[in-house]
Amino acid sequence: MQTFKRYEQKLELHQIERRYREERFYSTPRIKQMIGELSDAPQRVPVVISQETLSKPFILMDGYLRFEALKRLGRDELQAEIWCCDPITAYSQLRWRQHARPLTAFENSLLLRRLQAEHNLSQNELAQQLGCTQSVISRQIALTQGMPEFIIEAIGLEQLSIWSGVRVLAPMARAIEAHAKQFVDYLKQNPHSTRDINKFYEHYVRETKAVKTQMVNEPHLFFKSLAVKQLSQQAQRLAEGPEGKWVRTLANIRTELLGLIAHIPHLFHKSQTPTSQQYLLKAFEETQLSFNGIAEHLIRAQHD
Repeated sequence: MQTFKRYEQKLELHQIERRYREERFYSTPRIKQMIGELSDAPQRVPVVISQETLSKPFILMDGYLRFEALKRLGRDELQAEIWCCDPITAYSQLRWRQHARPLTAFENSLLLRRLQAEHNLSQNELAQQLGCTQSVISRQIALTQGMPEFIIEAIGLEQLSIWSGVRVLAPMARAIEAHAKQFVDYLKQNPHSTRDINKFYEHYVRETKAVKTQMVNEPHLFFKSLAVKQLSQQAQRLAEGPEGKWVRTLANIRTELLGLIAHIPHLFHKSQTPTSQQYLLKAFEETQLSFNGIAEHLIRAQHD
C-alpha cells in the first residue's frame, strides 16, 4: 500500500473541484437524510481530497454527498482530509477505507473508465496502479462500456434504475439505439417498476423488428395489457385459495426438477473432482430431505 502525506484542513466549497461528480449517484431521499444530519450537528467525517502538488487543484474523491448537503444548507466551507497523491492512488486507497462510501458497480465502472481516459492508461497499466489484475478491470469497465450517454443521464437523474439501465436499456441500445432512446424518453414521463420493464424487454427480444418498433412507439399498450393480466391473475389466485396455490407451486417445482435432468451429464462426469461432486450432491440431498419432511407432515395430517 502506497504511503503519502495526509493532513486535515478547512476548505471553502469554491476551492474544491468535483471532477468525478458525474460518476456518483445519490437518491433524493439520501440527500435529504444527509441534509437533516448536517443541519442538526457539525460535520464529523471529513471529505477526502486529492492534491498531487501544491500547484494542483483540490479534487474531491470521497464525500460528494456531504458536499452537496452542505452546499444546500448554505455553508461556505467544510472539513477536508488532504491526500498528497494523484487521483488513481487516492481511489486505490479509498477502496480499503472504513468511512468511505463503497461505490456501486455502476459508479465504479464509470470512474474506472474516466480514470483510464484521463491518464491515458491501458487496462493493464491501470490494473497495476490499482494493485489488481487486468481481467478484474476489464470486467468492471465492461459493465458500462459503450453505454449511451442518454442512459447514464437517466440513471443519474433517478429516472431509470441501474438494473434496468444495465440489463435492459444497454442491450437494447446495442441492438437498435433509436428504440432504446425512445423507450427511455417514455420511461422518463411514465415510470414503471424494474420487474415490469424487464417483462417488456423479455417480450421485446422475442418479437420481429416490425413488432419491436410498434412496442417502442406505443409502450403504454403493453403496460396496460400487463396490468390487466396481473389483476386477472390476482383474482384467479384469490378464487383458487390455498388449494390452488398448493397445486400451482408443486407444478412449478416439478417442472424445475425435471429440467435438471438435462444438466446431469454436464455436472457429473469422470473428470470431476470429489469436492465438486460432493458440493452438488449435498444440495440435492438437502432438497430430498425437505421433500421427505413434507411427506411426513402429509402422513401425520392424513391420520389426525
